[in-house]
Amino acid sequence: MAPSLVQAHPRRIAKVAKQIEREVGSLLIHDMVLQKAICPERRRGIDASMSAVASVTEVQLTRDMQVARVFLSIFSDEEGKAIALQGLQGLEGYVRRMVAREMGLRLIPELRFQLDDTMERSDRVQALLERVRAMEAGDEEAPPITLS
Repeated sequence: MAPSLVQAHPRRIAKVAKQIEREVGSLLIHDMVLQKAICPERRRGIDASMSAVASVTEVQLTRDMQVARVFLSIFSDEEGKAIALQGLQGLEGYVRRMVAREMGLRLIPELRFQLDDTMERSDRVQALLERVRAMEAGDEEAPPITLS
């Protein structure tokens, strides 16, 4: 069977993606089910300290509007990020139902949560640039060059 050739207008795709981004972002802040998935310690009644905080950085919607990749920035250590992402991925269907309730679209795309590590990569690049500036200014010695 041939794949569907139906494609939405780019402005419509962008509008729906932005609306999904707002709705999922709001759920991450207000929905206790999602908060417990992100911070498992909340299930045990420990609210004072949070192990992770998640926010939506971007939503990419396929041209046929069937799948939405929701990129998340999760502020935590590596273990906390993995636990939070796994918890959210287990609730993709729940989040889809909640988004459908708010958006009122006939068809809601399948949601797929992915970790967005742009901030970490940006920090590493910034640190490297600072190191190069320090070497150029003579404040830091250049690393030795090895030939293999």
